[in-house]
Amino acid sequence: MRRPDERDGRGIRPELTADAGGRVGDHRLDPLTAAAADHGVTFFAGAAVRRADAARTNSVLAFDADADGAATVVYDKQHLWHAGERSLFTPGRCGTVLPVGGWELGLGICYDMSFPEHGRAAALAGAHAYVCPCAFAAGNEHRAAVYLAARALENTVYAFFVNAAGGPRHRPCGAGTAVYGPDGTRVARAATAREEIVLADLDPGELGRVREFLHMLDECRTSLARPAVPDGDAVRTPDETALRRMPRDDPTTAAQLPVADRRGAAGA
Repeated sequence: MRRPDERDGRGIRPELTADAGGRVGDHRLDPLTAAAADHGVTFFAGAAVRRADAARTNSVLAFDADADGAATVVYDKQHLWHAGERSLFTPGRCGTVLPVGGWELGLGICYDMSFPEHGRAAALAGAHAYVCPCAFAAGNEHRAAVYLAARALENTVYAFFVNAAGGPRHRPCGAGTAVYGPDGTRVARAATAREEIVLADLDPGELGRVREFLHMLDECRTSLARPAVPDGDAVRTPDETALRRMPRDDPTTAAQLPVADRRGAAGA
């Protein structure tokens, strides 16, 4: 595993390059773009990306059947892990809610899940699920289990912990991919520490049933999350609370899914 600023034996850096619109056309991604087109699916992958403004970001790329052979950067990690990541990457400035097959997916990367306000902002913007690709080191999966079950329950959304398997000897990842339902219960999990496909059915009816009983999104008082400041001082809303709405691919289907009354969402 190389740092994104290191070249391999052929002088090639592992980072990808995106244009001003966030599109990435790189021959190394051809097998992934072909798989999306062949199977008519949308899937995500993580990568170091050099943006058009020269910033390097730790990003989620979306591969879609209709993407014309290119991947699209749909989210940049906002919370960078310790000095190592901060020395390499520029933090993302906004969250993302991405429509896929009528579902609204809030995106995060690894350490993002440690911050309740990150998942809450996505849920208040209409996310039905919170998806976090990760590289949790082996032995730390218990933290992710706590984080994602909590993010699912407190926001009444599905939550995905998608963890890497293997990696460098000094820091291997232990897989443990899992899916949590909107009531916080685990609905699917990888059975081993090796690479594995985990399948889970997302049920709009379950979202509705849970939200009939648990009203956290309807009753969320976002003003309480603002820091206390001396009289006369302005309260600044950090960039991390901003969200980018991606175009809907199927608004008719999306409208059938339960959406919370998001009063006061702007203050999330």
